[in-house]
Amino acid sequence: MATGIELACTLVQQKIRSLSPAFIANAPDSDNYPTAMDDALCPYALTWAGPGSWYQKGGGYKVDERVLEVFVFVESLAQKDIPTRTAQGERVLEAVKNLFLTPANIPLDNGTISGYQITIESKPGSPHTDTGLVSSLPYSGKPWFGYNIHLNCRIMWL
Repeated sequence: MATGIELACTLVQQKIRSLSPAFIANAPDSDNYPTAMDDALCPYALTWAGPGSWYQKGGGYKVDERVLEVFVFVESLAQKDIPTRTAQGERVLEAVKNLFLTPANIPLDNGTISGYQITIESKPGSPHTDTGLVSSLPYSGKPWFGYNIHLNCRIMWL
């Protein structure tokens, strides 16, 4: 069974897969991340653990508050087709943003089976953020056009 952090990333990828095929072509679990990508596979979403902090709540539960980094690659810069992909990139950015602003998508796991209660949480002073469309996302030794979303995640367990 996956650990809390791995489970959180997997559950985010599952949510993103719900946007397929209209917005995201590929959103695999971390065991299946590619070593190299091809433009034909894009838009491609990858989620991994970013910075976090954790603590023990008295003698009870443990808390890991962490940023999950969602990278969405729209096209390699080798294609030199950023103008054509800008509208697509904006639509995909909006779709993923709205996915995690939907109340039904805030709880990822209630802990009944996994033992981890996992939520995507934002609040005033601690919003989710994104880079906007950039033409400098590195992957597999080359730059890509796309964006990065930072999701605030809380993982709790006994």
